[in-house]
Amino acid sequence: GAGAVAVDIGNSWQKRRALITGTDAGALGAAQDFAVGGDGCGSTAANLLHKNASDATMTECTPTGNSRSGDVTVSGERNVDYYLATVIGKTSGTVESSTSARWGIPLGITGLRPFGLCIDANPAIQNYVRNGIEPVGDIEITYGKNQPTACGNNVPGNWGMIDFDGGSNSNSDTKEWIANGYPGQVSAGTLGQNCGNQAAACYPGDTGAFSNSINSELQALVTSGEKFALPVFDLASGNGSGASFHMVAFLYVQLIDYRTNGTGAARSLTVRVSRGIVQGTCCQIGGIDTGLRVVKICAIDASDRSGCS
Repeated sequence: GAGAVAVDIGNSWQKRRALITGTDAGALGAAQDFAVGGDGCGSTAANLLHKNASDATMTECTPTGNSRSGDVTVSGERNVDYYLATVIGKTSGTVESSTSARWGIPLGITGLRPFGLCIDANPAIQNYVRNGIEPVGDIEITYGKNQPTACGNNVPGNWGMIDFDGGSNSNSDTKEWIANGYPGQVSAGTLGQNCGNQAAACYPGDTGAFSNSINSELQALVTSGEKFALPVFDLASGNGSGASFHMVAFLYVQLIDYRTNGTGAARSLTVRVSRGIVQGTCCQIGGIDTGLRVVKICAIDASDRSGCS
């Protein structure tokens, strides 16, 4: 009996640990599929479960909700052969695991590039963010000194570049964030919120110009074809290093082309908007839907599903 406790229960624990990893992976993978309109229970959940526990059986894959928000529960089990417990009449047992994952519109995102976009400066972006009309083809976004003006006020000394951390506005920070994304999280607020006293979802502007000093980082994004998120603001105020931008949404884009010289009216980013999964915090209830989703594990073994609602 003591040997059974030491060996067979330990073996069962290891088997279940791998099974938990499998249902975690299956639920997260299925949630990502459902978030973009796919069927995560078709093959994704089972495949990911089996990659972590090859002899496991998926006993449940149950989704709720729709592509905007919802959750999916993936459950599995696997048999465990006993070695020493046979002397007390136990030859095998079963271990089980269940994981639920949620998807939805992000409350905040990490990895943003610092090109703030005024919601009303470009008709295609305006129609998408305000009215849900998804752009078709490539969008050229003028990125001059007047870009923030359509969002309330002229913001002297700013081009809509965002200083996410309120630091020294160094060009090295801007170039790093263009290349690899801002590592912190940026939140989205409600349309029309005032930025007085630096309310939530308000971020300072970067006084650096949109110029050829960032060409190498922009070209690297074009060459790689990487998709990334950009912040969208609806209100701009202040000037210079005291400017403030109120973020309300995020766009998931691929950079197609850019122009960083000439007059302000000639400088631009050309992007292709798409849908996808990003890193961030889930989930915003009633947020602006631009096709971006985040996923998270919201329940383990169905012991507490409060995080799934």
